[in-house]
Amino acid sequence: DFLDEDSDGDGVSDAAEQVAQRGPNGERLLDPGLACDAARQPPGAEAVPTFTVRADQVRVQGGRRLVTFADDVPAQARGEVFWYRLAAVGANGRVSPLGPPVRAMFPRTDKPARPDPEQFVLNHCPPYAYELPRATPGVFAIDSTGLAARARMSCRIPGQAPAPGGVAARREDLGGGLVRLVSLAERDLVREGDVRVARADSVMCDLLAAAEVCDAWFVEYLDDEGQRVAAVQIDRALDPDGGACSFTAMLERDCAARVEPVTPETVVIDGQVVLTADPLPRQCVEVMLRLGGEGYRLQTVCPGDWPWTFDASGLGDDLLCLGVAVVDADADRSTETPLPCVQTVAAALPRAPRLRGLAFDPNGGDRASLRWSSAEQPGLGILAEWWAQGAPADQRQTGYFDHEGRGGRDAPHTAEVGLTALSDVPEIWCVRARTVGVGPGDGGGRVSTWSSTWCGERPIPGEPLPEYLPWPAEPPVPVLAELPARLIEPDGLMAIYLGQAGQSVWTPGQCTIDGQPPLEICEGADDCAAPRSWAAEDCELCGRLQAALGQHGNVVVYRQHRSGPDGAPSDFVQVSPLIDGAFCERRCVFRNIDCNRTNQVAGCGPNDATRCAERFFDPYLRVLGFPEGDEWPERSLVFLDRAPFQAGLQYRYQLVFFDDFGELRARRDTGWLTTREGL
Repeated sequence: DFLDEDSDGDGVSDAAEQVAQRGPNGERLLDPGLACDAARQPPGAEAVPTFTVRADQVRVQGGRRLVTFADDVPAQARGEVFWYRLAAVGANGRVSPLGPPVRAMFPRTDKPARPDPEQFVLNHCPPYAYELPRATPGVFAIDSTGLAARARMSCRIPGQAPAPGGVAARREDLGGGLVRLVSLAERDLVREGDVRVARADSVMCDLLAAAEVCDAWFVEYLDDEGQRVAAVQIDRALDPDGGACSFTAMLERDCAARVEPVTPETVVIDGQVVLTADPLPRQCVEVMLRLGGEGYRLQTVCPGDWPWTFDASGLGDDLLCLGVAVVDADADRSTETPLPCVQTVAAALPRAPRLRGLAFDPNGGDRASLRWSSAEQPGLGILAEWWAQGAPADQRQTGYFDHEGRGGRDAPHTAEVGLTALSDVPEIWCVRARTVGVGPGDGGGRVSTWSSTWCGERPIPGEPLPEYLPWPAEPPVPVLAELPARLIEPDGLMAIYLGQAGQSVWTPGQCTIDGQPPLEICEGADDCAAPRSWAAEDCELCGRLQAALGQHGNVVVYRQHRSGPDGAPSDFVQVSPLIDGAFCERRCVFRNIDCNRTNQVAGCGPNDATRCAERFFDPYLRVLGFPEGDEWPERSLVFLDRAPFQAGLQYRYQLVFFDDFGELRARRDTGWLTTREGL
């Protein structure tokens, strides 16, 4: 924007130094004022500090001209933001338009002190069950944690291990210490408000009183997978009437269980951990999680947000470690302080088996081989379920298969399973399985979650395999003629010729602004590049450049290198984005100051401008001037590679062209170019 320009380079913008006047018809006119006088500024004008870097301080490195400027002021004002803009100054003292602003800051880097681990208390919230007496007959089971899906009753027979539970059948001794009961046996919990409840049942009173074979009763809470969440033994003495059924079983969390720095295997949590901290005024705490050797930032907890709760369920069997770091007001972070590590309940569950699938009998038999690999943890075997897609749910088959003493990662196992008789209709059979882990003798092994489901087609003997339609053939990308390329001196950059930019002979001063030539005229045999930004008055510059680009639009440029003619070429590396045109713009200056802000007012049409210029400013395309008789035209539009390269290697380019739909249209290569030493 012209309003942001500083034509004389004195640090005061042109807008502050120009003078607005009224014309004979009352219109606002713009007088340059002091905008072109670097020695004078309007009184009270705000001046921005300016610095000059001389041309003899420019050095060439890696094929680029580097300009270095050091500012020691920000180091004395840490935390403040500084903005810089650049402008080029010609030999005649003329100043170019200002470049885009660049933001810089010298940060405050005082690191906060490492937090004291004694400031933090890490608790976990294991579920626990207990009973409450009831004044009226009936049995309730209430879950306030949301962990349980079902509840069941079980009993212990004198001299035998506790029975694992009961299902609906009247007092019946099934042997092995198992007595089945009516009521609360695998009963689903229903939601009432914020809790889940197994409704009361007065029939249980009579059953419990008559079950003299049991000397202890239990209520167990089970999750969706049938795993026990918690259990409570019924205390018959709590019943004021001497019975055993007037009670309520409660499942809650105990968040007062502190995690101490002990052996990780001794601290097992079932889900939530709670972190509390002593007051940390004006400081926030960053909570980190380390899981499986990787670090993750969980949350930043600030004053007023304590305590902090984290649900660690479902993280698998890796050790879970938390850490804390203090973050101050400047976002500087202290060294991390580790907290005690824990294991989740999920770590106690075995991993699901890895299914290899079903191997069907090619002759159509009613047997198939189930193949799987065991988990890393020791396991007794698997519980498998297999079925034909579309069959009723009650026709699914299940079975238990031992691991045959083989364990360890990816240990292979095979078992025979039965199938239904083969029909004339193609069948898709599926299978899934769960690992049965090794557990204590009184409770049995824990069971993993279900594995992913494997499905496969059961072949019909004699039926030919289907013939799949082939993919349509893709036409080869046309390879066009080789593009000229050369090394440009003195910059040492590589240029690829794209087209002729305008007429071969330009009349001196024809396309100039205030007598400044649009590009550097090259003398002798040396090549030279135009300034990166140049402009022309009323010469249709943008149209000529777009015409010169022509069929080379919608192109992406790639580059590869090799050590020499006998060296193996590297892979191609992309050195440009999609180039779909030359970046060129038309700008005008009006004597009416309002027109410089907007062109939407009267008297600001193209014919009202005092001067218009078309500016070519493209980061990848340049116009180079060459002496008469050179193999390249005097005014050549080229792609200039600004990516760094290594001296002494050979490089070549590949230009890939795309159509309007993004499909490959063609490609063109260049020959090999050798970079010179000493860059």
